[in-house]
Amino acid sequence: MSIERLYLFLSAAYDLIARRGPAETLRKAFNLLRREGMAGLQRILCDLYGISYTQWIKRYDTLSDKDRCAITRHIENFAYKPLFSILMPVYNPQADFLIQAIASAQRQLYPHWELCIADDASTLPHIRPILEKAAASDPRILVTFHDEQNSHVSTASNAALSIAKGEFITLLEHEGELAENALYHAALAL
Repeated sequence: MSIERLYLFLSAAYDLIARRGPAETLRKAFNLLRREGMAGLQRILCDLYGISYTQWIKRYDTLSDKDRCAITRHIENFAYKPLFSILMPVYNPQADFLIQAIASAQRQLYPHWELCIADDASTLPHIRPILEKAAASDPRILVTFHDEQNSHVSTASNAALSIAKGEFITLLEHEGELAENALYHAALAL
């Protein structure tokens, strides 16, 4: 194997693990091994070779309209539908990343969530209008502003937690995104 090919493989594997986390990656690998045996693992490793994580998502983790309809019907039959509070501490993110992070919460197939945003005295002028517009457009989006001085992520996370009403808490970085079926899987597990 050439150095370039080894680098591409390791880069793709790193992208996968960094995005999913080691525990989630191992869980998925174990489930694949149980379902398809070593041939399944070998197939995935061969497919990872030379593709980026974004390409992998498009190939293996993209929902069809049929998948979305099935998930929506499944959610309707849940006996237990907990409210998830998604905490998002915010401090000076790029506008497009912040908008994408908020939109990823709004795209959740599982509808029982609230996005609790705490702006930690952002100094960039585009932040407040984006957050105010998001809160005005969706009653599940709650925003609190701290205008005095930046107090760092832990204080901002606690401020977001103080407005949360959900039974379960999750964190979302202001430049991160949730897969549209993320909360569905959490509710399904519960």
